[in-house]
Amino acid sequence: MDRILHVDMDAFFASVETVIDPSLRGKPLAVGGNDSSGIVTTASYEARKYGIHSAMPMFMAKSLCPHLIVVPTRKGVYGKKSREVFGYLKGYGYPVEMVSIDEAYIDLTRSGDAVAVAKSMQKGVYERTSLTMSCGLSYNKFLAKIASDYDKPRGFTVIGPREAQDLLKTLAIRDIHGIGKKTEEKLLQLGVRTGNDLLQLERSFLEEEFGKLGIELYERIRGIDRRPVKTERKRKSIGSEETFHETRERAFFERQLRNFAEETVFHMERRAVAAYTVTVKMKTCDFHIHTKSRTFSDPIEDVESLYDIGVTLFSELYRGEKLRLLGLSVSGLVEAGAKQLCFL
Repeated sequence: MDRILHVDMDAFFASVETVIDPSLRGKPLAVGGNDSSGIVTTASYEARKYGIHSAMPMFMAKSLCPHLIVVPTRKGVYGKKSREVFGYLKGYGYPVEMVSIDEAYIDLTRSGDAVAVAKSMQKGVYERTSLTMSCGLSYNKFLAKIASDYDKPRGFTVIGPREAQDLLKTLAIRDIHGIGKKTEEKLLQLGVRTGNDLLQLERSFLEEEFGKLGIELYERIRGIDRRPVKTERKRKSIGSEETFHETRERAFFERQLRNFAEETVFHMERRAVAAYTVTVKMKTCDFHIHTKSRTFSDPIEDVESLYDIGVTLFSELYRGEKLRLLGLSVSGLVEAGAKQLCFL
């Protein structure tokens, strides 16, 4: 039987800040933009007690916790710490699949004692970096992810075949990894609120309602996940787009591009990547799609640069017609802080 470990650094950006400045420990802390349009990148566990979470507007976070400490995002610092942590974990010699800057799957199937190895990893990371991580160990990636979320921070949870079914039955739909907001809303409309409710639905029904995702839902809730741990994991692009009522209001489009830039950079930072190519996409009221891209010699990795480029590309593309969709994305992804010697 496979032994898959999911490791998830606890409140990673905020935890790194407390290592840099120990006086921040034990205090409600948010990492992110501190201006009117800023968002929370990471919140410490003390801040989360107030309902603060990642991607929340910073003004809202401050309203929930007036004494919240806000620290600006430090470019390059988190990527360096991530390489330190996962470089150490890769040193054990087992296959590692990076999911983001602060989490990964590790295949411990060939280890003699997966629990002992995983606990050694957890202890070793803390001793070397003063950073904590939560670990979930199970027989596939889906259950390992659920296990790592079970007892954060500093958690260590093992889910075996016997425990899996009972646990999955009791989970709320929103707590099942892989179910997004739209899927959750549709399931709730169908009267599905728990894993046990999902278990009652036939495979054919789920496939008809959700397509390929329906098959995955049918299998996941039964503890089935055939995905292997892949040591090479490349995402081709990151971006955001939105459909809206037809309009030609230029100020609205620029606000959208600002929001898209912030959201895209947020996900870039989570994955510790920068981008060489920026693309703007728009759909007119007659459903014609237009795109414009530009590739740069230096990678883009901050909100202002991405926003400025997005506005420039949009200005070159837009001719005053009514639009119903706008999007901004980046591609040509590379590790943040790394510049290619040659980029064609």
